[in-house]
Amino acid sequence: MKKVLTLVLVTTMLLSMVGTGLAAAREEIILTGSTTVLPVAARWAEVFMKVNPDISVSVFGGGSGVGIAALTERATDIAMASRFMRMREFEAAAAAGVMPVAHEIAIDGLSIVVHPDNPITQLTIEQVKAIYTGEITNWRELGGPNMRIVAFSRDTASGTFGFFEDEVLDDALMDPGVLFKVSNAAIAGAVAATRGGIGYVGIGFVGPGVAAVAVAAREGDPFVYPTLETIADGTYVLSRPLFLFTDGWPEGALLAFIRFAQSPAGQELVLKEGFGSIPRI
Repeated sequence: MKKVLTLVLVTTMLLSMVGTGLAAAREEIILTGSTTVLPVAARWAEVFMKVNPDISVSVFGGGSGVGIAALTERATDIAMASRFMRMREFEAAAAAGVMPVAHEIAIDGLSIVVHPDNPITQLTIEQVKAIYTGEITNWRELGGPNMRIVAFSRDTASGTFGFFEDEVLDDALMDPGVLFKVSNAAIAGAVAATRGGIGYVGIGFVGPGVAAVAVAAREGDPFVYPTLETIADGTYVLSRPLFLFTDGWPEGALLAFIRFAQSPAGQELVLKEGFGSIPRI
């Protein structure tokens, strides 16, 4: 009887070890970073895993800066970013033995959004800058109602913040009264709930609760609304590419995932999430 029990225990242990080995053999891909890219990446992951059941794909947000830092620390396989890496980030990665490679995966238009009840429909870059630096504090200064402006911004770890800082603020300091939010969705929600609100989000986050305004680079230039057409042809001044970064040229499962993201099927998901597709490569 003891021999039988011993045999059963040994068999159970062997089966457990085999099962563990099979589980360990399943490949895993981790993406971390931009909340702009996040919803698209989640859709890619969902479809990719259905076609490749032996590969697990996990997607985490946190912002572009968080994703790039995670890639440098080898805590993620892919960094999602709504801006290109800074030189200091490249230098930090190289010092850690990581060689970032950029893969363009979508086109975005940074959209300036207001509450739908706000009659303001167009703003110049200088006017947006003046709002965020505290020079303009009431909508009547822009021809709108006598209503205090409540400005919302992304947090500083965000690639969207970095792009806004470069293209709109032009290194000017943001007013201390600006309210920071942790994601594009949070910005859209805050503006939708605030009649005097203004914020900036990726084009895929412009929904019924907010209204995107037409933007002009400077006074006298044409005002252009962010649409899939205007971000694709570059006539919308705040157009930008979105990226995935890997450590070196990807291979195996990583390469398969990125090729899927850039494929016609992957780009169809980009369009469904409201972003612009990249040119066929």
